[in-house]
Amino acid sequence: MDRLILAEKLEALRRGVQRVETRRPDSVESLKRDVDSQDILALNLTRAVQLCMDAAGIVVADSEEPPRLFFPLRARRGIEGDGFCVVGIP
Repeated sequence: MDRLILAEKLEALRRGVQRVETRRPDSVESLKRDVDSQDILALNLTRAVQLCMDAAGIVVADSEEPPRLFFPLRARRGIEGDGFCVVGIP
């Protein structure tokens, strides 16, 4: 595992979460009025998700376990609900 890259991803994630915490308004009404805070929150939350996926990819790539994909059941079967199915990759 490339620990340096993983550490950099986690540090960037920490900074993004910190930025979200410092820009989080006191109320929903304040957020509605502050377009700059909306942009900062949306950008940093999006980056946080991307960084989590990147970090997970690094960990999975180094794992002895075969990777698995998680798909919402409704996407595979055209049904309603919040269930997930697991598909192993050979």
